[in-house]
Amino acid sequence: MFSFFKKDLAKLVKRKHHTDFAFVDAYNDLGVFIDDNPQPKPEVFMAYWYARRTCAAALYLQRIWDYDQFLYTHNMFKAGQLGCGTEGLTREFQEQAAAKSVEYLRKYVPQWQSLQLSIMLTLVLDGTVNPVVTQYENATDEELKEAVFMAVTGIFSRFESDYDYEDLEGDDEFDVDDFDHFDDYESNKELSTYEKIDVHREFFINIDKSPQKKTAVASIMFKENCLGEFKDVWNADVLCSEEEQTLVYEKLEEIEKSIPNIFVVCIMPRYEEGSPLGKCTISSY
Repeated sequence: MFSFFKKDLAKLVKRKHHTDFAFVDAYNDLGVFIDDNPQPKPEVFMAYWYARRTCAAALYLQRIWDYDQFLYTHNMFKAGQLGCGTEGLTREFQEQAAAKSVEYLRKYVPQWQSLQLSIMLTLVLDGTVNPVVTQYENATDEELKEAVFMAVTGIFSRFESDYDYEDLEGDDEFDVDDFDHFDDYESNKELSTYEKIDVHREFFINIDKSPQKKTAVASIMFKENCLGEFKDVWNADVLCSEEEQTLVYEKLEEIEKSIPNIFVVCIMPRYEEGSPLGKCTISSY
């Protein structure tokens, strides 16, 4: 099979931008390239639009852009397909253009694979997710990657606390008599981060089980900063109504402010009754 692509986008576009957001850099460098080369060959032009559209999806999910800006880019992408002529409408041409766009983007986000980039774009095109909510105004690249994974897999897991409730008397099992010593033991032990978060679990259960019509699944992940390394602490999926989404955001903000070294990643895929996502929520644990 011959290749349409003798000059790849990844080689033609030079990296000139260096912000805290890789997809912003990739998008801006594409802009510089097209300004300097307003009429690239069709194969390069189509790869450019594939890459630009994927960047737009990331910027939307990171709350850097609003949805109308993404939609504009998507419409321009479709116009770009038509602008490549008859050859540009073939499946082979489009598949190779998409592959070359991934090759370009992975210069900026080498930890992302083709499938992950495709899934992120699909989530936005299908309107199945809202932008990522974090402690900052805009989600970081790592938070974005984590949120895309969460949205797809519907993660729900509770991590064990940092210690075991082992027998205080040395027996093989924890028996009733051990409760005489349990309070003293706990009073001398600071609550783990997991336990500090877990005291709020009833709030999330009440939201999940309320009779209000559920329209979204709050996929929540709590992470703890331990000497510069982030570890998962407490995760859950919670069914929410439109009004309850605001309550969940407020609760997450409260938890984040009250527990040192904790940050929250939350994404809200849309939910319809009977969806498989609803089978893995906190109330079923």
